[in-house]
Amino acid sequence: SVEDGKLVNRKGETVVLRGVNLGGWLIQESWMCPVNGEDRQWANLDSIAALQNRGFTEAQIQELFDTYQDNWITEYDLDLIAETGANVVRVAFWYRNFMTSASGTWITENPDENPGFLRLDWVIEECKERGMYVILDMHGCPGGQSKDHCCGTLGKNELYTNTVYQEAMKSLWAAIAERYKDEPAVAAYDVMNEPQNNAGYDGPNNWDPYNDPTSWEL
Repeated sequence: SVEDGKLVNRKGETVVLRGVNLGGWLIQESWMCPVNGEDRQWANLDSIAALQNRGFTEAQIQELFDTYQDNWITEYDLDLIAETGANVVRVAFWYRNFMTSASGTWITENPDENPGFLRLDWVIEECKERGMYVILDMHGCPGGQSKDHCCGTLGKNELYTNTVYQEAMKSLWAAIAERYKDEPAVAAYDVMNEPQNNAGYDGPNNWDPYNDPTSWEL
């Protein structure tokens, strides 16, 4: 919890978080992942589309991403992080870890079988065993919260004007909060990474975050 502007654990001790991000584990950004897409001209959704265009089934695509995620971050990596003295990792994820579309269709409605929750369960438990906290960071929202590829969807920024996408995000965060509300290893929630990160892009929905919102043409 927060007391007088400081993080306090359940023992009443002040906690100072020192840690790292787990990078492109659950959502790929081209500049830090082993992909051929050029930076800012490719997003994680493009990887999925490329596999679909090549005839891969949804089950096969899931298997490929499972293989990648099983090996990109392992217990060994968490050991190395803990050995540096870090006490927190920030886990970037996106809605497609849990859902098959931005409209909110779950990969499976059973959270105990949903691959997104299984990944978060694993990293939370592994970090807890090493005395580390976890920050859960929604890096990619349904429809995209910016036009940048870091949200997994390139050049869209449609979350703010699409109520279907908004309901999908609401459902996902409600499910995450319900699952981890009593988990002491979860230090914080990053509800939305870099909203309106539109620098360098143009076209529809390219709103400047520094402008008065009343000036936006929706």
